[in-house]
Amino acid sequence: IFFVLRKKDSQVTFLHLYHHSLTPLETWICVKFIAGGHGTLGNLINNAVHVVMYAYYMVSAMGPEYQKYLWWKKHLTTVQL
Repeated sequence: IFFVLRKKDSQVTFLHLYHHSLTPLETWICVKFIAGGHGTLGNLINNAVHVVMYAYYMVSAMGPEYQKYLWWKKHLTTVQL
């Protein structure tokens, strides 16, 4: 949504669209057909990674004086993979 609002169409990749289109469908299938909700663990992990990722974006957008707090960027990239 942010990419579209900022008119940064070049940042919207096929992988980005694929991921964000299929995650809600996957969640619905897991909740509907897998007893106990155990199939949602992958999506919970995905959501946790997104929370950390957007926290990183927020701190990085606060300005250069906050760059010293972004020492964990390399760890975030590892978690995303």
